[in-house]
Amino acid sequence: GLAMSSRNERLSKETRLKAAFIYETLKAAKIKFGTDNALSIKEWVVNEFKRRNDFELEYFDITDVETLTPIIEKTNNLKYRAFIAVYVENVRLIDNIALN
Repeated sequence: GLAMSSRNERLSKETRLKAAFIYETLKAAKIKFGTDNALSIKEWVVNEFKRRNDFELEYFDITDVETLTPIIEKTNNLKYRAFIAVYVENVRLIDNIALN
């Protein structure tokens, strides 16, 4: 759930294991994208990170793949991607996932 990069190796072993929470959250957002609107998913992600004192969410956005513009509503026949940035132990971790 966490890439092996020099940045990630700055994390403690325990935190590296906990950091899988970031990708797990992205996978859950992908599932929610099938039925929920973008705003409710964003609110859900923010609330998930509020419950985790060891993680500081910098941003979570769902964007149009072509323009990378954050969306408010889904449109048929467009592709979307979710992007996230989180600080943990003073290390900035980023990830993204295709939503459709």
